[in-house]
Amino acid sequence: MTEYRREVSRRHKRAHDAYRGDLNVLRETLDDPPDFPNCRQPLELAVGDHPLEYAIYWSPLAFIEQLIGLGADSNYQHHAGFRPLIAALSFGRPDKNEISKLLLHVRYLRRFGEYRLT
Repeated sequence: MTEYRREVSRRHKRAHDAYRGDLNVLRETLDDPPDFPNCRQPLELAVGDHPLEYAIYWSPLAFIEQLIGLGADSNYQHHAGFRPLIAALSFGRPDKNEISKLLLHVRYLRRFGEYRLT
């Protein structure tokens, strides 16, 4: 394995582990993009296009709430047309209903008023 591939593998594992709840490590692993959490993630890390997308599949609900609290777009346009709500409903997580309710709630509040986590 080349040094580059080892480094990409190490960064993928670090990003995946950070999605379990460590925003600081995630930001650092993504090279602290100025548009975090709405940044496009590096393709080679294989962690999805957007932080919220990967979090919907692999993170605890509290981490998803943190991303949204930082301004993650809960209605971003995915290149294949799958918005976050479709991602949440299509994956077999036991808490997919709670995630879906959160995404719908945030979308409503951002459209008709300010969203703040309480």
